[in-house]
Amino acid sequence: MSNFFECLFSQHALAYGTAAIIFFITLVLAAKRVIGFFLTLLFLLFALAAGMLIANPAVFHHYFEKDASDSSSTAAFKEDVIKTYDEIKSELEIQKEKLSKLIHDKEGTKAP
Repeated sequence: MSNFFECLFSQHALAYGTAAIIFFITLVLAAKRVIGFFLTLLFLLFALAAGMLIANPAVFHHYFEKDASDSSSTAAFKEDVIKTYDEIKSELEIQKEKLSKLIHDKEGTKAP
């Protein structure tokens, strides 16, 4: 009997059980038309991700670790994000000006 409980509460059994429970609840809700297609897809993807996360926690563990070596790459990433944001913002301003001129030319009025 002990082997049965060890198997029942192993990582793989918990992963498959969790994924199966989410999967069957999603199927019931989709069959009763309680949830739509996209929400069904989202729940099924969540079931898959939850099962994988429970079965393989080591694979996902490095995403949540904080190392000193990661701080320099994080700072560089933040700088890249800020630089990209500024570039997109300036491009958006240019496109707004062009659109404003186009609209005012179409209407026959002067652009501000």
